Amino acid sequence: MVFGWRFVLGLRSGPRSSPDYVSGCRVREARPGVVILEARSRLLTPDKVIEVASDRVRMSTFVRYERGLGRGIWTLVAPVHHRTEPFLLGDAASRRA
Repeated sequence: MVFGWRFVLGLRSGPRSSPDYVSGCRVREARPGVVILEARSRLLTPDKVIEVASDRVRMSTFVRYERGLGRGIWTLVAPVHHRTEPFLLGDAASRRA
């Protein structure tokens, strides 16, 4: 996945050791129950919104196209994204349990 983020989408990641980043994505906003992560590339800027309420977690990804090519690449990548996100969320939940 990191390969795809960096070399397919061109996303720049931040330092993994920094509390300002999660999996290389910048924590743009954090408040009780909500975290917004941001990554940037020349082609697109995805924002991941993670909302936690009692026993539920909702994760949404919003993509802004910086160039026309970004739309084309995201069209190809989106089906993979839609299949892997639930797996990653489930894996994170099982590690916490």
